[in-house]
Amino acid sequence: MCVRNWIALLTVATLVWLGFGGSSASLKFNNLEHAKLELEAAGFYCISDRIDGKVEMGGFLVSRDKLSWETVNSICKIGHMGPEWQSLAWVTIADSAFAELYTVPDGADIRNWGNIYIVGQRAFVDDVEIALREQRRN
Repeated sequence: MCVRNWIALLTVATLVWLGFGGSSASLKFNNLEHAKLELEAAGFYCISDRIDGKVEMGGFLVSRDKLSWETVNSICKIGHMGPEWQSLAWVTIADSAFAELYTVPDGADIRNWGNIYIVGQRAFVDDVEIALREQRRN
């Protein structure tokens, strides 16, 4: 196969992938509060790891279940991504230390939503993105 055919094949494959929602590019947020509001509207709990509940630069946890801030605070965000990450994801802003991605759990899926990152198990992050896209369509 010549170079021109490879380029055409890769271009078509990329367009098909993008057409089926393979990219997170359409999911962009102005800031963490904007992401939090849309995630909550899509049916998720967004929980700070702070006692006062504020969502600041460090980010927040996304879950289908309501969790206490103590539980969120105790989840290890570095090293091995253990079973406690099942159906959880961490959302942070690109300007935070977490977003430098040196503290991301091993094996975590990382998606970029403009200036916002989401980190978690691939299946759950996929579910979150699907729910957000459905919420935006409605």
